[in-house]
Amino acid sequence: RTRSAAAPAVQRSASADLQSWDDQPVESYEMGLNAMTDDVIGHAWVDVKEVGGKGRRRSIGFWPGNWGWLPTGGPGELQSPDGHDGQQMHRQRETMTRDRFVRVLGVVGAWEGSYYQLLYRNCAHFAKAAWIAGTGSPDGIVNVSGPQIWTPAETAEGIDYVNRKRGLDPKGNPLP
Repeated sequence: RTRSAAAPAVQRSASADLQSWDDQPVESYEMGLNAMTDDVIGHAWVDVKEVGGKGRRRSIGFWPGNWGWLPTGGPGELQSPDGHDGQQMHRQRETMTRDRFVRVLGVVGAWEGSYYQLLYRNCAHFAKAAWIAGTGSPDGIVNVSGPQIWTPAETAEGIDYVNRKRGLDPKGNPLP
């Protein structure tokens, strides 16, 4: 028999996967903040890539579990790789130190298997928490809905704001 399509990516524990990078730690990492806004809800997630070393890269997003779409929420799950990796319409990236990488590990571990609620604890809240842990700065994090509601669209607005200041397009590429 022949296979006509590649096998789907295996979902693994995000925190266990990143913890395994400690076998050969590197001094710096690149962290990405990503958003897509082409559907009703949108999605936000992060990715981490080693600079040097084995060059490992992993994307991580927070998703509702079976009951997470209910108004009251329910158990959530981290997906690694994220289901929308490669589809980002907005991307910001920063270099982070090993110390910051360890802080991101803490956020990922805290969110794995935690509660998901569409308005108050969603993918954009996770991406924001991981981004601030990794970069140490809320630069580009713009919240127009109030302190508790956070959306992928607001994540995209913040990314675009920072990228424009840096002479970059929404995906983080240099403007022509």
